[in-house]
Amino acid sequence: MATDSPNERPTRRLHEIMWVFALRTHCHDSWVGIESDSTPASGTKALSPNIRNITAALGPEEEEARGLDEFDRVVWTAGISRDPADQDAITAALQKIDKLAANHPNIEGVMLDDFSKIIRHRRTTPQYLADIRYAIQSRPHPYSLWGVIYTHNFPGIPQHIYGYEGPIWPLSDYLPLFDVLSFWHWFAEDLTELERNFEQLEEMAGGKPINLGLYMYDFGGADPTGKHPRGKLIPVELMQHQCELALKWAQEKRIVGMQFLGSTLLDMDLAAVNWTKAWIAEVADEEIPAV
Repeated sequence: MATDSPNERPTRRLHEIMWVFALRTHCHDSWVGIESDSTPASGTKALSPNIRNITAALGPEEEEARGLDEFDRVVWTAGISRDPADQDAITAALQKIDKLAANHPNIEGVMLDDFSKIIRHRRTTPQYLADIRYAIQSRPHPYSLWGVIYTHNFPGIPQHIYGYEGPIWPLSDYLPLFDVLSFWHWFAEDLTELERNFEQLEEMAGGKPINLGLYMYDFGGADPTGKHPRGKLIPVELMQHQCELALKWAQEKRIVGMQFLGSTLLDMDLAAVNWTKAWIAEVADEEIPAV
């Protein structure tokens, strides 16, 4: 089973642990208010020609998988239905991913997105996740299991934000069942607490590998000027803050990767996107210890 497992080399280049979160073309046009023609492949190359890893929030369809054949590693998202009665949604998604993986061996993992939010919608128990894990890892083509975790789903956050006031299992009960944790800050303003939040996740995760998510647009914010219909621009200083911490934690072997979201933004003239491209060009070849 492929995971973010130890590399035989004692060091590797930073770009080897960089990922692009790929989405369908135009899916964020209505958010930003700018039309983009960026595809998963073209967007990744626009960010950096050295990035060889993709998390794919796509189909999954054969044409989309074929468009990612040139990349080394692909983790495909399998969203869980928000309908509590739909118990077969993950099985259906896995069957589609299985068909793709038979012809596209670079597909090595399945990501449950957005897992930490949906457990509250579905009242999903740890046993349900354990069953998913067993299904994924007992298949002819076993996968690593990734889970998207948001800071606003940590314990202590009022659950009424999801329209559900009932009891839930602690997030820490689910984390041991994942192979990799994909960690995100939906609200850019929360990035000022990135270090504290990361330490909290580390404590809950008990040593599980963490792949740090880096938004290049504030999807959780609201633009008071109305220029951007949904969300708002992320300040360059916050983009710099999260990228520099990602580099630091990679050097300290506290993360196994960093994901940039997303491919749909990468032909837009946005300050945070432009800064990120320049930063990657500067640091992509830095040596970091293998984990």
